[in-house]
Amino acid sequence: MREELAELDDDLRVARDIREDQKSHALLSALHQGFERMHQDIRKTEAEQRRQRQDTLAVKDEIEARRDALIAALQRGLHRASRIQSLFVRRWSVV
Repeated sequence: MREELAELDDDLRVARDIREDQKSHALLSALHQGFERMHQDIRKTEAEQRRQRQDTLAVKDEIEARRDALIAALQRGLHRASRIQSLFVRRWSVV
């Protein structure tokens, strides 16, 4: 009878240990999945930031190109508008 009780006690301990191990495994699995999701989210966010940075730089380059073109057009216009032309001729004489 004692041996049967000891075996039953051992069986109960083993069953409890198995349940605890299963709970721990389930918890670790859930944590691992959560970390994987977070890691994927971080990678997606970083990729989005890189894309936005590239878009920003492309827009900045476009703005600079437009600015340079406007400055060049203004300079050409100023060169054309600044020609010297004689409108009146005055003659002077000293008597």
